Formats: sequence, C-alpha cells, structure tokens
Amino acid sequence: MKTVAIMSALEDAQRRKMPSFEVPIHGTTLPFALMEVPQPEFDESAPENAQQVLVRMEAFSCNYRDAGILFMSYGALRSLKKPGFMHFGSDFVGIVEAVGSEVTAVKPGQRVMPDSSYPQDREPVAGDGIPTNKAGRGWLVLPESKLCPVPDDLDPVEAAALGINAQTAASMLRRTGVKAGFRLLITAGKSNTSLCVAGLAAALGAECTVLSTSPWSEEELDAVGHPTIVPVDKSSKPFSNEPLESLATRNESYDAIIDPFFDLYFMRVMPYLAHGGTYATCGFKNQHPAQSSTSEHGTQIPASYLYEVLGSVLVGNKSIVGNCIGLRNDLEAALEAVAVGKFHPVIDSVYSPDQAEEFLRRSFGAEPRFGKVVMDMRGGLHE
Repeated sequence: MKTVAIMSALEDAQRRKMPSFEVPIHGTTLPFALMEVPQPEFDESAPENAQQVLVRMEAFSCNYRDAGILFMSYGALRSLKKPGFMHFGSDFVGIVEAVGSEVTAVKPGQRVMPDSSYPQDREPVAGDGIPTNKAGRGWLVLPESKLCPVPDDLDPVEAAALGINAQTAASMLRRTGVKAGFRLLITAGKSNTSLCVAGLAAALGAECTVLSTSPWSEEELDAVGHPTIVPVDKSSKPFSNEPLESLATRNESYDAIIDPFFDLYFMRVMPYLAHGGTYATCGFKNQHPAQSSTSEHGTQIPASYLYEVLGSVLVGNKSIVGNCIGLRNDLEAALEAVAVGKFHPVIDSVYSPDQAEEFLRRSFGAEPRFGKVVMDMRGGLHE
C-alpha cells in the first residue's frame, strides 16, 4: 500500500529513490516521502494476537495534536545515527482483514474506526486514549477493544473525519449538560473540535454562539446548524484577559462554554459564563514550542488574573471541567446523530496518497480551511 511518512532528511528518501518533498508546518520545513508498506504477517492462532485485529486502512486524517507529534518524530529521527522514517495520523477508517482467536466484537470484512475512550471503559482494557499515532501506515494491528464498528451506510471519508473530534465534542456536551434551549458559547469556531461541538449541539436543540476570527459563508453556517457568529481579534495572546468587546456589547451570559484552547480563551470568556454554568476545555494551542511564537514561550497566567477569575467562579457557583477525549458512549452518540441525519462531520477536502504534499499543506498550513482534510488510501486522484 502506498503511504506517506516523515523522514530523517530529504536526502535519505532521495537515496532510496522514493518520491519526496518538503512541507512547511508552523514555520518549520519537514521532509516527507511516499513509500510502499506491504501487508504484515498476522498469525491468527498466536497467543499474542488472541485479542488483536489486523486492519487495512481505507482513509485517515490528522488532528491538531498530530502537528506536535510530527515535530517530536522529526526530532527523534534526527537523533538517530542512520536514516529513518515514521508514519503519523490518529483518525482512520479501515477494513478488518484478520482477527485473533479470542476476538468477538469485530469480524473480517467489517469496517472499523478507532475508539479513543479515555479512560477506556471496555474490557479487556488495552490502554487509555488514542490507539495509534500512525494511522497513515496503511496496516495496523490493534486491540479489538480499541475499535468501533462503523455503520454500513456511513461513507468511509466521513468516518475518517469523525473519530477523536466527534468523541471529544460529544463528551464535553454531555459533561456540560447541554440540552435543548441551552445557551452555549463555543470558542475557536472553525477548529475541527468546535465544528463538531456546534453540529452536535445544534442536533440537541441548543442555542449556539460561536467565536471566530474569520467570516463564515452561508454554506458553512448551514453545515453546523446556523449558529450566531461573534467576530474576535485574531491576535489574541496566550492567557490574555483583554475584554472581548464583541461579547460585551451583546450583554449576554451562557449556560455553558466549550473551549478547545484554554490558553487563548479561558481568561477572556469566563466573565460571560452564567451563574451555575460550566466551562469545559479539551486542549491548548501551544502543544509544542514550534506551534508558538518566541514571545509566547513560557507564557503563564498572571497570578492576579487567575485570582480574579477563580474568585468569580466561587461567587457564581460555576464549574470548570477538563476533558480528555471521551467514552465509548460519546462516540456512539455521535454516530447515532449521523445515522438519523442530525449531524455530519465537515469535510474540507480529500486527497489520495499521490497528492500527499497537498494533503499535508492543507492539513497543517492552509487558511482558510473549513473541516477535516482526509487522505483516501483506496486509490485514485481527488479534485
């Protein structure tokens, strides 16, 4: 199967006569190459494979976290004394090719996607969280408890775009108690997690307000239930407490706030959380030094700002929730919303392995981008 991998150096790929290219990601140029990965041997009767499943990838996509993983992989490769490569990607859909002797949840020929439950809530426990950071390898051997069957009528490209974002979004909506009529504020409106939050919240009947640094078209609004868009300045510094004038002029409070990047928005949105409301966050912008500017390195919340915000939390009986992915039921809730036509993942674009350079540039650099960028590994160029 044709795959794309990050290399220790472009020259290593060229010496191996592999198609290669470089892509700038957050200001750092990284080398990549196309390579063939054969089907691995898988002994179905081997004791070590008793609960394992061999999966052939049909499509995969990257998340914000994958950029940081690419930088760490590149650093590890550069430290080696010989040429090397690593695959990447954390969301996927694939076909089960073979199963171990004790596998009962899935069968050969069935389509599956990752269950990234954290903490894992199914037996046998095979490890919390995301099952792989190498979905783009083409072939994976994974525990059956970290796989979720995909409905037959769900398009593989859509399935590859759901995964972590949808499971995380559904978890935060559950934990903040969002329901019909709830006033929900969502930050970082065009991040993939926020798009899933908006779409799933609309399916629940919530009244969504979205902070966004860029304008939205009617088509984009329709894709996630037509939320109210509130423009914000793109130059926000980490842990800034500068007032959000666009929110202040609305004179509204929100029953819940869902924020994918607490280092950008936490200080600025808490004044708009209603009495008894819940703020939930699932991540931060500066996950790797390469993803932040020099002036942002080591940035911390000033103690006086934090004291003021936490004081308002106490007086207002507010809750702050940290959220890492979600449970199996959250993923199943998102899949059910898709099945009944109330929610669909937003797809920005689809590429083949032969379009790997465009796939990477679009995944990690292109703006404006709206939705997930997916690599379809089944062959054929995509327009």
